[in-house]
Amino acid sequence: MKLGFLGLFGMVLSLRAYLCANTADTKSLLQNMTDARLQFALNMLQMESTHLNLKNFAMSPFSTWSLMVMLYEGADGSTLKQIRDVLAIYVDYPTLRKWYEAASAYHYLNSENTKLFSLRYAYYDDVGDIELVKGYNSVVLRGVGEENVVLQEGRPRGVDFDQGASIIINDDIDKASHGEIYSSYSRRSFNDTVTMLGITVSYFKAKWKYPFDKSQTKEEQFSDSSGKPAGKVDMMVQTGKFAYAENVNGLQADVLELPFGEHELVMIFILPKPSYRVSQVLNQLKNLGLQPLLEKLDASKNESDVEVKLPKIDTRSVLSLEDSVTEAGLSDLEDMHADLGRMLKPTGDRGVYLSFYHQFARIVVDEEGLPDAVPQKSSGTNNIKFHMTRPFAYLVLQRTHKLLIHSGVFREGEVP
Repeated sequence: MKLGFLGLFGMVLSLRAYLCANTADTKSLLQNMTDARLQFALNMLQMESTHLNLKNFAMSPFSTWSLMVMLYEGADGSTLKQIRDVLAIYVDYPTLRKWYEAASAYHYLNSENTKLFSLRYAYYDDVGDIELVKGYNSVVLRGVGEENVVLQEGRPRGVDFDQGASIIINDDIDKASHGEIYSSYSRRSFNDTVTMLGITVSYFKAKWKYPFDKSQTKEEQFSDSSGKPAGKVDMMVQTGKFAYAENVNGLQADVLELPFGEHELVMIFILPKPSYRVSQVLNQLKNLGLQPLLEKLDASKNESDVEVKLPKIDTRSVLSLEDSVTEAGLSDLEDMHADLGRMLKPTGDRGVYLSFYHQFARIVVDEEGLPDAVPQKSSGTNNIKFHMTRPFAYLVLQRTHKLLIHSGVFREGEVP
């Protein structure tokens, strides 16, 4: 399904209207779910920043959360309780379903100015001893693949991990990302213990509200947190009035928000103070939460004159996240005795559990802005210098509904 502007606009209004129409109790539960969703995302980002200590990486928190909702829909017993508690899903299921149907507009954006292609899916081994529960229908898997992937509506897909699964999965990822993300599964990627594979895919590229001047982009040296050379970058430069924050409740970082041109999307940059590592600052942010940071940015009212230096980014990541999901509190899902009996039932000796969860993510950031947009102009010379010449973290956020679309860490230059 390809959404035109009016279609997407209608879905966004639907989400706003739905949130406004709820009772005070339901609004409180939805707010708790939003807070837990953001906290889960920060936990995952911080853990990956520790696991991948020397690499750039990108990830898609909203996609991961959505996949967990799919598993919530299929879970029972202690597994259901654990997912509910970690994700704070205390609204009734019809309410969750309606909220997700509206929010899912931000899984797929395809205009001249914003490209967001994604996939959230699960594959199970259908060779004899695992059965799909009749009537299982996931709101997360409805419309999955949007336009390009033909999958079973509302249900995970049965495959033979020993024969042909790799071809199917590689093709699904290619189609879902419109050819922007490549995967290389083969028969050797799986063994006979695999009962379920979770996959999320997310490609993001959007045009800025205020473009960078391409003629000002220059190759520059990038440094690690200790000041040592860490590769070359194509450094973009712009000076203008942007939301800026420092000294946010002891967070050892400066924070900048740059707006994209559409859908109330913004990119928030978290630049650690000199000598602080990204993983240290993300651990602070995990404990602090995102709300104080957003409030400080709101209070700045885009009145700060900021000289921004930002590397061009084209980061591609393939992350194995099953262990990180466990560390984030969802330990049942990786357990052979997980109870996913409302979705898949074992009929033999093997249990049904999340054997692997792989996320494919790519984010592209360059100078381009909206058609006819021009860079902002500074009103003076006493500009704040926000120079991303050392490691930083970033968040791509749908501001109004606090949907964390992408996040990542940039630690080393990407210029060959």
